[in-house]
Amino acid sequence: MDVHINPKFRIPREELEDNLQIKLQYNGSFEYIIPARDLAEIHDINLVSNDKLERILRKVKLKDSDVHPYEHSDFGLHRISPSAINIGQSFVLEGKILDLCKFSQFARAFSLEGFSKLPPLLMKGKDREGNKACAIYVPPIIELHEHYTLIDGIHRSYLTKSADTTMNYVIVRNVQAPLPFQPMQWDFAQQVSHRPDITDRYVDLKMDLFRDLSTVGIDG
Repeated sequence: MDVHINPKFRIPREELEDNLQIKLQYNGSFEYIIPARDLAEIHDINLVSNDKLERILRKVKLKDSDVHPYEHSDFGLHRISPSAINIGQSFVLEGKILDLCKFSQFARAFSLEGFSKLPPLLMKGKDREGNKACAIYVPPIIELHEHYTLIDGIHRSYLTKSADTTMNYVIVRNVQAPLPFQPMQWDFAQQVSHRPDITDRYVDLKMDLFRDLSTVGIDG
């Protein structure tokens, strides 16, 4: 059963701006916020300020809920080794790994380092249908509970770990919700061609505690 916990999204820009109470538009216009991997062309890249990043993250909700687990959290952007963190998801998809390699080539075309060192970005271009669109790129997200635990970005972390280098992470402290799964070590992460059944993806998954990043335009 192929279930997507974080569904694909296509959010009108004005709707997301109203929800986040920020303006995303810089120079040039665009109509929709879509996942970064759905951008067929990237024409412009802008840095997302710390203030805007915090406003975006504070609006993250728990799945099918109005609870904001990061509403009163503290945030930091740090470069650390993926080997030092725990994970929740037990697999990585081969197709996503290939997509990330293509995305890294996009980044280098703008004189940026590969995705492991990218800061928060607003990337503007066109979707696969030729419509003007943009994507909010946020580095992988880690929550600090008893240990550093990865919430989003296992594919990027997996590739970075394989390259034995460090990565930019958003670290969230003082989270107002327990983890939605039992943390595990990297030894449990298997590379697969298809998503396993949802019961095999996590240990002790609690869907009502899952962070729904798609509601703020982040591709979880």
